[in-house]
Amino acid sequence: MMGRKWTTNAQEAWLRKELPMFLQVDSTQMRKRFFDDICIAWQGKWPDTEPTAEELAKVGGDLTEAVATKRQKKDKQVKAWFDNHKRPTLSGKGDQSVDGVRTLLNLAKPRAWHPWQAYADLVYPQLKPEIDAGYAALLKSWNKENPEGEKNGQKKPIRFVFMNEFLRERYQAETDEMKAKVEEHRKKMHEVGPDEVNRQYQM
Repeated sequence: MMGRKWTTNAQEAWLRKELPMFLQVDSTQMRKRFFDDICIAWQGKWPDTEPTAEELAKVGGDLTEAVATKRQKKDKQVKAWFDNHKRPTLSGKGDQSVDGVRTLLNLAKPRAWHPWQAYADLVYPQLKPEIDAGYAALLKSWNKENPEGEKNGQKKPIRFVFMNEFLRERYQAETDEMKAKVEEHRKKMHEVGPDEVNRQYQM
């Protein structure tokens, strides 16, 4: 059941633009990374306001704790938005289509992973150092080319997007033997139900 709308029209549009990516990774261990990055991006666009006198009073006047509490509350709200917009309604259907992606869910039939998602589930821990290094190099290059930051439509690279592209490309370059292993893993996880497996990665 949807609660009271708390977003502005611009915020709602931004969240909906990110929803297709969330649906791709929701049943993988990359769900947590998605939320980490999306909450940072949200704060960059819509920073929290200063704690009110009431909010400060609730934590004994500790400004640092008040700021952290407010940040945690907003992060939780953003995460809940994505989960609420993937859930089925009483009719058994989820949210409306978003950028051509139909967010229909049938709880009796778990969604199968894409091959690259199953690949990520198998090898992400081993590839993480390489992903981190690649993203750091990309970010360094972007900062050098854009010393004034995000201006004139130039957006800073997002680690989550870089990571997904990296994993897709790495999967495509894998051997037939590895791809067969990935397919076996993908089918196994579909039988188990990736949404069930995913619980260990949530939040």
